[in-house]
Amino acid sequence: MSSNLCRPIVHIGLGKTATTSLQRNVFPNIPSIRDEVIYNDKALLAQLHHRNVMTPKEEEIFQTAFRSVKNFISDEALGDWNPRNWKVAAEKNLRLFGHNTTIVITVRQTESYLCSVYQQMVHAGNVWSPVEFFVNRAEFDRMIPFLPPLGLIKFDVDSFDLELLYQLYSERFKKVVIVPLSAVNELEFAKKIFNLNDEELNFLKSKMKTGRIYNRSYSKSAMALTMKREELLNSIGLMSSGTAAREIINRTDSALRDLTFVEKLRSFPWRIIKRILRALRWRAFIQKCFDRIVPYKKYNLPDNIYRNRELARKNDNFIKTFE
Repeated sequence: MSSNLCRPIVHIGLGKTATTSLQRNVFPNIPSIRDEVIYNDKALLAQLHHRNVMTPKEEEIFQTAFRSVKNFISDEALGDWNPRNWKVAAEKNLRLFGHNTTIVITVRQTESYLCSVYQQMVHAGNVWSPVEFFVNRAEFDRMIPFLPPLGLIKFDVDSFDLELLYQLYSERFKKVVIVPLSAVNELEFAKKIFNLNDEELNFLKSKMKTGRIYNRSYSKSAMALTMKREELLNSIGLMSSGTAAREIINRTDSALRDLTFVEKLRSFPWRIIKRILRALRWRAFIQKCFDRIVPYKKYNLPDNIYRNRELARKNDNFIKTFE
């Protein structure tokens, strides 16, 4: 059966909204129902990994290739994890995908989203306390000269405005679909976009229901253990080798090339320790061992972090209009 799909589709996240489950359990099955749909074309995804350094000509070539067939792309990085970058990301996505593309945005309630994003950063090795991670707009502005252009080591809570996100994409794209996390499993958005009948919808829903659960957040005990480990590393002048730490390590390795042979020898033990830390795979230990043995209790953000409660209420009310 052919669908009435008339324009390409891009799911831009947000992250931590069942995106991995959709990408692994549901979306790959859509081409078996709609054979004209191409899901996450490998060549296009490879180009998207370098989207931030594309020239205007390369963007034009990409859009031509993207629009030549009925492509369906899902990549939560496209929306950008950092709300301060949402407008730039929306402009970039417009140049890459074109106005007639349908944009799908999955969202969730503010408190649970912030908690999951913080835990995701800890998963990636950016082990900061939540009090340090969540900041207001003024504090974020003050820190801009010291923040890496990519990666997320500070989160501007005042900029996490879902209504603004919707507006940014509605102004640029012909159709924008908002999907609350609470409604993801029902897959009604997929039914409408791909013109599915009940049998086809139930097939995809069964894949979602019986599929693996991916990227489960650390438990309360695992978060506490990770913080203790980081304190121990910091006490001997080290840190986790995550996204933020890797930038420091890369700068260190780059600087090492300019050292004399004797200076390199003196720094050798620290280089070995850093490389060992890279190989420890703490995240795999926590998710595959620790959290399967120790009784799982959900982690919640502490009371003393910065919150914009008025904006959170606004976000949550906005989500309810799509439930």
